[in-house]
Amino acid sequence: MTWEVFAMRHLQDTLRIAFWTLLAFVPMGTVPGAAAADDAHVELVHAQQIRQAERNVQIAKIRYRQYIRVEYPLRLRELNNEIKIGEAEIRLLRRRVDAFRFVTHNDRNDYNSPTTVNIKQLENALFAAELHLEQIKAERTALYQSDRDRRTLLKLEWEAACEELELLQPKAAEPQTIRNDRNAA
Repeated sequence: MTWEVFAMRHLQDTLRIAFWTLLAFVPMGTVPGAAAADDAHVELVHAQQIRQAERNVQIAKIRYRQYIRVEYPLRLRELNNEIKIGEAEIRLLRRRVDAFRFVTHNDRNDYNSPTTVNIKQLENALFAAELHLEQIKAERTALYQSDRDRRTLLKLEWEAACEELELLQPKAAEPQTIRNDRNAA
């Protein structure tokens, strides 16, 4: 090996060690190209955050519309139908109790006769139907009372998602309006 080849290899090794030593002690922002990589990463993360914020706005908007247009009316219809069925059942049971009482009033049977037992069963069924109807009406009242709070909660979630998007994208965020009517959004 000649002196020139040896010197060249030694110089290459020395330069390689010096370069890696320099990289170890130089802050990352001062290395050429590192700032561009950091900027690209920051832009990528920012774009992902904007997309996530846009999705959050859409999710909140859909939840609000779903509640107003589907969930609340559906539950209200179900309860109203149950109330109508309960009222019809109570009317039927009252007519049957009255008919049995008319029969037993004219026919003075003892306490354990089949007609008296049937009247007691009908009266118990009538009582159970009345309790069930009261429970359904109380549930409907609770639904009416909680509706305003649920709408407010969903609106607040929607507004928070819009504010998050505006913070990430102040100029491009379109103002979101939330109407109070049933056909919102």
